[in-house]
Amino acid sequence: MPRGFCRGFRISFPAAFPVSIASTPKSSTSETAAATAQDSDHGTRELLANNLLLKARLGFNKQTGRSKKWRELLKFPPVSMCTELRWSIEKDFSSLCDKQPIGRLLFRQFCDTKPDLKRCIEFLDAVAEYEVTIEEEQREFGLAIFSRFFKEKSEVPLPEIPPDIVKECKWNLKQNSPSQNVFEECAGFSVSRVVSLWDPKRTQMPAQAYTQKNSQLP
Repeated sequence: MPRGFCRGFRISFPAAFPVSIASTPKSSTSETAAATAQDSDHGTRELLANNLLLKARLGFNKQTGRSKKWRELLKFPPVSMCTELRWSIEKDFSSLCDKQPIGRLLFRQFCDTKPDLKRCIEFLDAVAEYEVTIEEEQREFGLAIFSRFFKEKSEVPLPEIPPDIVKECKWNLKQNSPSQNVFEECAGFSVSRVVSLWDPKRTQMPAQAYTQKNSQLP
């Protein structure tokens, strides 16, 4: 086309064909794109956070989310597998009322309801504390125990203990260096009283049979 061909030439469009060119400003387009990217990033972060929270609640291991395996792990073994264990458990006083924490607590709570038994438990606890006291303080602590539990006018006296045993115990305490076993025979009678409640058939056995450490209440 020769140069200057359109010079002075005017183009007019008919009224029936209005021309409307709607152009979006550049600033508005960039803001929309930024908002879309921000929403997408926020959604991704929320998804990751939810996944991490779920894993933290279930535990980070191979069995996460596998409810069937968890149920299998939490099942009790069948009764047939517990028969041998049932017969191997000791059912004596030392095991049920002393070594096992729950049995020990329940038995002591019961003894608290009986004044004479409560007195025996308190005496045995004091003897156990005496046995671990340092040598320099044993004599003084032992005399305090004797004064507390062997008074003639005690409201709740200990079970009947032969006078000769009480006298010998007091004499041993007055020595300069009493032994740790000075209350052994007295404690034996208290233990006999406590054990007789649990197993009346053993009441007639000598008190000395219960003076062993695995039979005494600490």
